[in-house]
Amino acid sequence: MAGTQPPKAPPKWDDEEEGDKGERPGWRKAAEMKVKEQEAREREMERIMKHNQEVQENSRMRFEAHMYSWNWEIWLKQQAKLRKKEQVRKLIESWERSEKEAAKKREREEKEWKEKLVREASRATALEEEAELKERKRKGKGPCSTQYTLV
Repeated sequence: MAGTQPPKAPPKWDDEEEGDKGERPGWRKAAEMKVKEQEAREREMERIMKHNQEVQENSRMRFEAHMYSWNWEIWLKQQAKLRKKEQVRKLIESWERSEKEAAKKREREEKEWKEKLVREASRATALEEEAELKERKRKGKGPCSTQYTLV
């Protein structure tokens, strides 16, 4: 990566050590300027990288917020669907229960009605038999010798 290696030093740093041997004048100043320019480029690259990281972080955070709100909306819609399904299920169960209760009530009423008819029929039969017995007792033996008397 650019900026991690130290800048290359010019061939000679100090005129006093080596002495001036006909090199061009101002090379030290040019080298210093090169170093400063390199440092400025590195600082600029670091600033750009930092800015890019901030932009990526902001973008990621916005995306996460969007996904969270999107997931929240989906979750709410799913919950609404589940509540609606649950309401429908409860209504169906309630309807089925009421149908069963109505069927039981109809069967019970029909059974009671049949029992009432049987009781009335047996009571009518018993009354007829009783009336017939009374009639026979009153008449005694009938004109027919084959008729028998019930006591």
